[in-house]
Formats: sequence, structure tokens, C-alpha cells
Amino acid sequence: MDDRPKLEDMIPPKLPPPSERRRIREASGLSARQLAKVVGVSYNTLYRWERGHREPYGDRRVAYHAALSELFRLDAKGKL
Repeated sequence: MDDRPKLEDMIPPKLPPPSERRRIREASGLSARQLAKVVGVSYNTLYRWERGHREPYGDRRVAYHAALSELFRLDAKGKL
């Protein structure tokens, strides 16, 4: 059995630009504090991500990407 990581596990997910991240969250009706709790970060951290002051990395980037993707998917289906 090969225990080496797969290439797709090593490439961080691509995130939308910071202004789009905020737009997706706001369209969902979630506050920054609510999304921060879902992702497992502080409000200040999410604030910095949405304004382009910092970029998420590692597991937090994966969790943030998953949350934004789900909000975007729900918005596209008209369920928000």
C-alpha cells in the first residue's frame, strides 16, 4: 500500500477573491461571526481573509473553501 500523499491532497483549494468571499457570505445571510464559527476561526481571522489582509492555509483553507462552496451552491440553486 502506498502511504504517500496524493497530488490533489497537496494542492490547496483555489479561493475566490476576497471581495467575492464576502459577497458570497453576505448573500447567504450569514454574519461574519457565524461563518467564522462554522470554519473554526475567530471573527478577526475571517475579517482579514475577506479583506485580503491574510490568506487561509492548511486545514482552515480547506474548511473555508468547503463552506464558501456550499453557500455558493445553495445561492446558485436559489435556496438562500
